[in-house]
Amino acid sequence: MIKRPLSASFLVDNISFPKSGLNVEAYYNNNINFIGGDDRADSVQITSFAPFTWGRNTIGLRSQFYSTFSGTVDEANLYPLGGFMNLSAFYGGQLTGHHAGSLSMIFYRNIAGRARYLGETPLYLGGTLEAGNIWQQSSDIGFDQLRWSSSLFIGADSIIGPVYLGGAIGSKGETSVFLNIGQIF
Repeated sequence: MIKRPLSASFLVDNISFPKSGLNVEAYYNNNINFIGGDDRADSVQITSFAPFTWGRNTIGLRSQFYSTFSGTVDEANLYPLGGFMNLSAFYGGQLTGHHAGSLSMIFYRNIAGRARYLGETPLYLGGTLEAGNIWQQSSDIGFDQLRWSSSLFIGADSIIGPVYLGGAIGSKGETSVFLNIGQIF
């Protein structure tokens, strides 16, 4: 697979818990059928994140879009949704399809600590509202099939990276508990 960036990423001020900036990434993926491979499909993936801060509060808006097109579309070209900030009520990769889209809003408030020092790790209390879905055919894409999810979490900007511990509930009663370590933006 050849992954070609379509645009550069703009930086946010903090990878773990950003307060300002803009992050936009776009990729074009080209699967070439060589060395005995039998699939050839192209896909595009676009993600964005923009945080807005006042005082100790931050609201972030996140979007992602994925579509596979032109060529033989098979299980190698599936895009996963699920996990924290990707319809949090579903576990990672629970939903897969050839077309995906989601919009998320995350809120977090700094409740302790200001700088990332060993003795003063910043702690955050927050929540998310998320909507999105996976579709197998582009003709199936529609707002009437959106899945909803929301979560509550406590987060830390630790020395090993961001850590999130929380729980989520979905629009049809799906639930999950998660521990996420690592960057999500």
